[in-house]
Amino acid sequence: MATEANRGSVIQEFYRGTNIFITGGTGFMGKVLTEKLLRSCPNLNSIYVLIRSKKGKDVETRFKELLEEPVFDRLRKEQPGFRDKLVAVAGDCAEKDLGLSPQDRQRLVDTVDVVFNLAATVRFDEHLRTAVNINVRGTLYLIQLCKECVHLKVFIHLSTAYCHHYRRHIEEVLYDPPMTAKDALKLLECLNDDTLTNITSGLLGQWCNTYTFTKSIAEHAVQNSNLECPVGLFRPSVVISTAQEPVPGWIDRPFGPIGPLVRIGMGLQRVSMNDGKVIISIVPCDMSINGVIASAWDVYQRGKPGSEDIPVYNNVSSCENPITWSKIIGYFDEDISKCPFDDIMWMPFNVQCKRPSFYKFFWFFLHTIPALLMDSLLFCKGQKPTMMKIYDKIDYHNKILGKFSTKEWKFENDNMRKLWTNISDEDKKIFHFDIRDVNWREYCCRSVEGYRQFLLKQDPKNLPKAMKRAKRMERIHKVTTFSIFAFILWLVWFAVSPLFL
Repeated sequence: MATEANRGSVIQEFYRGTNIFITGGTGFMGKVLTEKLLRSCPNLNSIYVLIRSKKGKDVETRFKELLEEPVFDRLRKEQPGFRDKLVAVAGDCAEKDLGLSPQDRQRLVDTVDVVFNLAATVRFDEHLRTAVNINVRGTLYLIQLCKECVHLKVFIHLSTAYCHHYRRHIEEVLYDPPMTAKDALKLLECLNDDTLTNITSGLLGQWCNTYTFTKSIAEHAVQNSNLECPVGLFRPSVVISTAQEPVPGWIDRPFGPIGPLVRIGMGLQRVSMNDGKVIISIVPCDMSINGVIASAWDVYQRGKPGSEDIPVYNNVSSCENPITWSKIIGYFDEDISKCPFDDIMWMPFNVQCKRPSFYKFFWFFLHTIPALLMDSLLFCKGQKPTMMKIYDKIDYHNKILGKFSTKEWKFENDNMRKLWTNISDEDKKIFHFDIRDVNWREYCCRSVEGYRQFLLKQDPKNLPKAMKRAKRMERIHKVTTFSIFAFILWLVWFAVSPLFL
């Protein structure tokens, strides 16, 4: 029991003495959740993190590498003994019963109080079998485990604000899925991979990719889970680098809009498919995670709901602190000129196209032609041409992202607003998630620094050298642009001058 002297905030006390199970703990949001819980809820008992072997590395190796990541630097300084509260559990969401050993499963059943389901494949173009196995089957296996847990207080499932993106107005309610989890699993049993690939586009229907398709099915599975504990659904929109905690600008992978922004900063990508006037609903990872932690407390306070009353939290920015694509890219351009990346290929600039025809036009002149020239040069040197393959891949991913960056959604977030209103002033400071407080100008500056430091692993000491290279590339860009326009004018004059002679 807490004494008056060491009593924490309301949310901190909710987590006192709890044992927490996190799936997806090695992912971007999972790392931030684990770090934040350990640092801000010092009286929790333990956190079990589900980890699978990957790329030839066993669970123990991956666990050690996880704890060495920069996201845990602050925790190492403030709480050197935090490792004692972290327990790696060998398993895999895509395997039967999560791939748990009988001993680990029993330990979870006997001790776990809170479950956060963050595990998912977030690739938009994932094969349907893989997406269903991880996002749907994995969720069902976890639900079954939760039904056996004797002390379970609350279950939080992380979804996405875009899992029903075919609706342009998305409320904090549960919508009908494209099919039930049972039917999705039957498809996997009846069809081979090639057949699944051939019919995927027809199966998706209103859903534009396998990620949103399977996440909507998983939501329905959670809705019909019949768990004995309170259940909540948390739907963040586009989660990107941290705003403040544990360090500003932290990010570990170039997903979503981060990939194009980094490629633009490297001078590799000069054309993007988006509508500059469209509002992009981005949320800093640390603020989203604070919302996840607070939502578990709120769901517990609400008590066990019926299947139709499961609370849904739309964690979005567009309705309270909107920013457009053109603003984001404009801020990025300003910041990248002050903090350029090392070894850029060209001066960073970007042409935004919302119409496919314009996109194809600019892509041909700014990417296809230069790539063909570079490949020809490589071929003449006896090297393997690679640039066209690189740009074909970038083009493919641009078009996938373009389905979201050229459209705008209206989100409702009443539950998130009420949650912010209901938590204590002390918890507002510890678990801050009011998106209205984000200064996007400052956030973009910290994000660019974060991309350079954490994503590209570039030494700040190299910045003066990077600045010199950026200036040189700017001069080359201006000379090249002037030369091209001069050549075009000469061709026009050469073609029309005979008419005046």
